[in-house]
Amino acid sequence: MNNQLLQLKGFYHKQREVLGFYKNLNESLLSNQFLIFQKSITTQDTTMKKILFILLIFLSFTSNAQTPGCVSTNLQRWYKPEAGVTVVSGAVSSWQDQASLVSVTQGTAANRPLFNSSSSLINFHPTLEFDGTNDRLTNASGGVAFGTGAYTFYYVAINRGPSPSNWVFGTGASSALNGFNSGSNATSTTLTSGGTTFATKTNAWADGVPVLVRTGFNGGATQPYYVSNNGTTEVISSNVSPNISSTNFSIGARPDGTANSWDGYITEVIAYTGKHTAADYNKVESYLSIKYGIPKIGSYVNSVGTAVWSSGGGYDNNIAGLARDDMGGAANTG
Repeated sequence: MNNQLLQLKGFYHKQREVLGFYKNLNESLLSNQFLIFQKSITTQDTTMKKILFILLIFLSFTSNAQTPGCVSTNLQRWYKPEAGVTVVSGAVSSWQDQASLVSVTQGTAANRPLFNSSSSLINFHPTLEFDGTNDRLTNASGGVAFGTGAYTFYYVAINRGPSPSNWVFGTGASSALNGFNSGSNATSTTLTSGGTTFATKTNAWADGVPVLVRTGFNGGATQPYYVSNNGTTEVISSNVSPNISSTNFSIGARPDGTANSWDGYITEVIAYTGKHTAADYNKVESYLSIKYGIPKIGSYVNSVGTAVWSSGGGYDNNIAGLARDDMGGAANTG
């Protein structure tokens, strides 16, 4: 048995190498490859049973440990395209976040965004395609109760057209001081976030170009909203005193899901309570930038904050590479 070769996904590994092989598997393939490997075993050897048991424990631990960029403190929502997506007849009926297991849903088949897993991808990753008219996913009690506290959102989206006055997401109530939205302004290429007043970034959207957005509220009685695209310096609004309730969370429309529908693609939405420091947002933005192949300003860091590449040296566009960061959720070629 020690010299027998096991065939696994086209590769051959001796049994003594199996444990090391599994330790380096891509996160997205863990469950499938484990099942294939398990079915390949015909022996009743006690040692192999122990190895399988150890592998099962390891795989469960690795899967549960991951957070965006390894930033876990105050993580409230994490919608990503590789997990929690329920697809019916090619469209998304439910999307469950991987932080708090809160789902946004759509019961009307005609109002469900399409799920793209083989075309219209962003750096080989699936996308949800919203039609700009009726498509949206909502949860009437799924918002985070930010109150007057600080919060930080990240998302990756493409504005098709680009189209004006559409929201990638909305949370809270639809009234100005009790809700928060982010997407495009009346000027279609302008990135905007806020409620009663808005932080705006001009020339941020372009047709078919994915954008990485960081946005939120500084927190406190009279503080500004802020927004940044692709790691650029934050632009802030005038001071405001919002009070965001836990009612409503919507992806692809305003908080109550009844208007301002997004026209384009959305692939990931992340929410934290608290205003992120540069150390934290660099980790999350590096994770998203590398995963989706979106050039960003500043250094690219791994999950422990070590810079692995710095922009500004003349090689800043179309960066390609092979990256893996088990704790940070990144296992990707770009």
